Amino acid sequence: MAMFEITSKERHGNMPAGTTLRVDSGGFGNCEQNKIKEAIKRAGFDSRAQEANHPCYWNIEKIR
Repeated sequence: MAMFEITSKERHGNMPAGTTLRVDSGGFGNCEQNKIKEAIKRAGFDSRAQEANHPCYWNIEKIR
């Protein structure tokens, strides 16, 4: 299992810049878009924020 901590670079929808989330990639060695979207949705952010699911919108750090 690979776990990532991601921090948004800019504001998207109701998600402010600097928002930090944890993403469990489910065994993949990278942080995939669909897993980012799931994490944003789980955190309660709106559909506009969920559109920021591409890794380029985030600072990504692997934590395990």
